[in-house]
Amino acid sequence: MQTKFRYFKILAAIGIPMILLNLYVNGWQAINIIIAGGIHELLKDFGVYTRTVRFFIEDPAKLYWVPHWLGPNWFIYPPPSILVFWIFGIIPEPWNLILWRFFNIVVYWTSIHLMMNIIIKKYNIILKRIDKIYLYIILFALGSFYLNINHGQVNIVVLFFAVLSLYYLLNDKILISGFFYSMGFWLKLYPAVIFPIYFRNKKTVITAVISLVLFIVLLPLVLNPLIPLVEYKYFFLELTPYLVNTPLDMSPCNQSLMCFLMHFRLPVETFGQYPLFNVLPWIKTVNSVVLAISLISVVLLFLKDRQRYLLWVFASLLVLSPVFSITGWESVYILAMPLILHTVLLIRNDKRSVKVLFGLLIIFIYLPKPSSSLIAQYTTSIPFALQMLFFFRYMFIGVFLVIYNYLKIRKQTK
Repeated sequence: MQTKFRYFKILAAIGIPMILLNLYVNGWQAINIIIAGGIHELLKDFGVYTRTVRFFIEDPAKLYWVPHWLGPNWFIYPPPSILVFWIFGIIPEPWNLILWRFFNIVVYWTSIHLMMNIIIKKYNIILKRIDKIYLYIILFALGSFYLNINHGQVNIVVLFFAVLSLYYLLNDKILISGFFYSMGFWLKLYPAVIFPIYFRNKKTVITAVISLVLFIVLLPLVLNPLIPLVEYKYFFLELTPYLVNTPLDMSPCNQSLMCFLMHFRLPVETFGQYPLFNVLPWIKTVNSVVLAISLISVVLLFLKDRQRYLLWVFASLLVLSPVFSITGWESVYILAMPLILHTVLLIRNDKRSVKVLFGLLIIFIYLPKPSSSLIAQYTTSIPFALQMLFFFRYMFIGVFLVIYNYLKIRKQTK
């Protein structure tokens, strides 16, 4: 069926200025970095990655070493992730940052391409080349993409590994899927929430679980000569519980549900403190509520037309993970890309829905940093409740898209 994209022609046209702004800001930033002669102060995230690589090369025991002068800017990622940052840490500055940004752009394009192919194949959608270009423009104009590139963060690469795991799972290449899943998991723990998608097929569920466990356990063993196993013990049993129990960051940049509720002075520093969700401390990183949603999603996978529900579950868990985690920074909402793309293609012939999504995506595109002084100065006179609705729009839009996708798929499968 031929897809109509009249509304998205306009949306793509509006997204072009955001892309140009992204190019301008990051280009100007690169010039400043060259002048300053370093990236640590201008880019704290990427600076942490590269600095930790140099510490690690000097002494593997310094993987989680924090000098006093660094303050809170420390390395808080799983031990194997250091190997992803290795090559960028040994390349001279600022060329390592330029290479990192180029690498992120390539893997983001690849993630969009793979997700687009998965969705159009399952729904038998026929897209013209120009329609695909519109979609690329819309997704590259997202504010969360801008933030990841601007700060040199790792979320795009995490998304890339998650999409690869889904792509190979749907093509029944379970071992390859398990490998990429473990890569994403050991880069950042968010992919833990998409574990239920491996229950899609009763015949292969045992093979899938074995492959996941195998790669997740095997990787640390293989890397043991480079990264001692004691680092994993420190990460899971000391560092992560410490991070979980630190005071909740109340910045408007934190798009988590807990942060939103805390702004209204509700006693919910973490859902994990409730007896109902009394689990191991390190599990709170992705939050026990997300794990509960994961279990519920397993049931949904066994509904009719499970292939379509699988796409929804995959995208939903990715976007809900920052919602229910203790901290869900704006940049993490790049994980919503599959859900946005899924929604765009699901409502291709629903004019009313297109208009709703049109307005929602405008917010995604034009307002990537609600905490910036430019925006903050215009929101100080707004009532507190409305301020919170504005600052936490990523969270609300993400939840809205999850619910809408479920209702849309359920209607199509009746």
